[in-house]
Amino acid sequence: MDRRCEMKLSKTVRKYFAVIFLTHISLNMAHPVVPTLFKSLDFPDYMYGVQFACLSLVVFLLSPQVKRLYPYMKKNQIIAAGVGFFALIQLGYANVRSVWQVVLIRAGAGVCNAGFLVGYLAYFFQITKKEERPRLLACQAAVSAVAECIGYYTGGFLGNGNIKVTFYVQCALCLISAAANLFFLTGRAPDTSPDGDAAAKVRKTGPAGGICGRGTALLFFAAAAAAGAAYNCQSNAMDYYIRDFYDLNPIYNGMVRAGLGLVALISNFTLGVWIGKKLRSDRAVTAVFLLCAATLLPVCMKLPFLLFVAFHMLYYVWAVVYRAPMQNLIAVLGMDAPGSDGFGRYMSFEALGQIIGSLSSGALYGIFARLPFIASAALFGLAAFMTAALTRIRPRPGRSARGAGTR
Repeated sequence: MDRRCEMKLSKTVRKYFAVIFLTHISLNMAHPVVPTLFKSLDFPDYMYGVQFACLSLVVFLLSPQVKRLYPYMKKNQIIAAGVGFFALIQLGYANVRSVWQVVLIRAGAGVCNAGFLVGYLAYFFQITKKEERPRLLACQAAVSAVAECIGYYTGGFLGNGNIKVTFYVQCALCLISAAANLFFLTGRAPDTSPDGDAAAKVRKTGPAGGICGRGTALLFFAAAAAAGAAYNCQSNAMDYYIRDFYDLNPIYNGMVRAGLGLVALISNFTLGVWIGKKLRSDRAVTAVFLLCAATLLPVCMKLPFLLFVAFHMLYYVWAVVYRAPMQNLIAVLGMDAPGSDGFGRYMSFEALGQIIGSLSSGALYGIFARLPFIASAALFGLAAFMTAALTRIRPRPGRSARGAGTR
């Protein structure tokens, strides 16, 4: 690729990061006020997990089907449609009165999430070169995590007086984000992969449409599900625990998330980039999962609020960097082949884990408030075991899982 093309690609990536930054702020504004909304409606404790499970179930079912839209819609149009319709759905969320309304609204949000989550991941792999993906995945994780925490803080601040204000502002910002996705992301990004001319080829030897064996793919997707369950079980429980156990206002949820955003920024731009450059993706993610499990253990004890937050920040140092090497493994294992649904299946299995994590979080919280944190640590340990096994059985002839994920 010549210098002019590299400059053009760099500009494309910068615009992509700017757009996902704005989008992730808008998508996460409602989270800190949802526990307060449910408390005001006298919903049971497990409802916070159920509402997220409804969304994740639809993402699980629809993510592998998103690729069917590619012949008819450009990726930026799919993303913009998902974000735009999500904005309208959130207006309904602001006015829910019953459990069934929550279920239907979150299922509708799941349709939107399936579109833009798979669209973003496929678009990213299309505009980036293999050797730069680990570094850029770490940067994307940092941008997304910081934006999410800004969204949390903004939503918590706006909802401190009237929680409906948060939903209305979120709707407006999501519509702006949808327009930004439509106009600033190129409709058909340049294919920078060496086998870009073979776009018509679909690899069908593996269960994910990739070149890896069935056992390897199943282990990878199972690890993605376990990690998704662990992350969401902890995340959902933390939000509700702060509101319920410490009896604090929504702004405190927002402030905690803002602090975690700073941790995510530093961790991804330092630790995440270093992991992408120096370590094999499969070995790196195993180590990160083990550290996530270890750093969650102190949270399982009854702690003062400040210590609770401090230990969560220590856990978050590692939790925010696992997705980059996991996503890079999609390419390392050959599941990014043109026409394959590796991206959709990855998002689908991660969503399956999120369903399990969300439902178990609410159910376990009803038994014992800190039981979700114990379960999350165990699930991260299970994910580490599976990725360690993945290192032993994945095909090796002429392939390297180091950093750039060359095949």
